[in-house]
Amino acid sequence: MAAGSPTDRPGTAGHDRGALVATSAVLLAAFCAGAVLPACVTAQESARLTSFEATYGRSYGQGGGARQNRDGPALDGLLSSRPRQPGLHLVFGIGVGVQGSNGSDVACLNLPGIDCVPDFPKVYTLGILAGAEKRGRFGAARLLVGPTHFRADGGGSALGGQARLELVSPPAHRIAAVLSARGGLAWNLDRQDYRLGAIGIGLGLY
Repeated sequence: MAAGSPTDRPGTAGHDRGALVATSAVLLAAFCAGAVLPACVTAQESARLTSFEATYGRSYGQGGGARQNRDGPALDGLLSSRPRQPGLHLVFGIGVGVQGSNGSDVACLNLPGIDCVPDFPKVYTLGILAGAEKRGRFGAARLLVGPTHFRADGGGSALGGQARLELVSPPAHRIAAVLSARGGLAWNLDRQDYRLGAIGIGLGLY
């Protein structure tokens, strides 16, 4: 009697059938995900409007003891979401930013009783914000406030708060012009209180 081939063994055949079933299940799940996810994304986009704005401008800082070069560049970004319909709505967002002095060629200023006057530090911000947005045919205006984490370059970190105002033009091909202004207060950052402000202009993607 001729010996059966390995593929004729019951255990091997069962393993092949199991692999086929598993492969079919994976392909079916991938097909269902490919069919369902776009519909979910479309439904979500129809209900919510998410945007990202980035602005560049000038900043100024107060506090922090004796400092020089308190003004400098500022870069800000805001990721926010609100209902898609025009009108007055609640808006939620995550704001990030960095500001700092331009620095100077002279490391320190020699003042009576003070060995060195450092530059105003570069400060990074990360905030969770909420507020209101009014959107119409002429664009949008939004005001957001919320707790913020401040971190000084080469120093410590602290909690505080910030307020952010943005004016946005009507979008053209999903791109809009943005004018922003923000102010913040950091408590006990490197054992000092800091007051930060910035204005900027940039673009938003909708």
